[in-house]
Amino acid sequence: MATYTGSEEESAATMWVRIRSWFTWQTKLTRQTLQAVEEARSASAAAREASERAAEATAETRAAILNYLDGAATAAKEGPRGTPEEELGKLLHAYLQRGRWRNISITKMLTDLDNEAGKLHRGALLAVDTVLLADREEKDAVPAGPMKVLMDWKVHELEGDRPPA
Repeated sequence: MATYTGSEEESAATMWVRIRSWFTWQTKLTRQTLQAVEEARSASAAAREASERAAEATAETRAAILNYLDGAATAAKEGPRGTPEEELGKLLHAYLQRGRWRNISITKMLTDLDNEAGKLHRGALLAVDTVLLADREEKDAVPAGPMKVLMDWKVHELEGDRPPA
């Protein structure tokens, strides 16, 4: 008959505790490793997205700079623009060249020279502002049709876009 000794029981229990402790430690280590891997994947995805956003922003900035440089080059080719008074003089000169010297009218000039007025819009706006700021008696003499032309130009100036050309 086998005799049961206390030391064998303690050594078996100690062995099971050690084995269980080792498996528990391995499980904990595996979980930590899996968590670290998942965090690394998440960080990698976030870095990839940030890189893509940075590339898009760089492309947009480059396009904006090229557009600005293209606009500056176009403006340089056109030459320096004159003052509003010079533009108004050019507009009046174009109107006179069309043979309209007998009937010089700001509103007719703006409607007859719609392309030129659009190109020389600062001069046209100077004419519009001058007429609209005229004395009350002179302003009352402007009929409804010409007043609409003047007000259309004024509205376009206030909205910040170019008048219909």
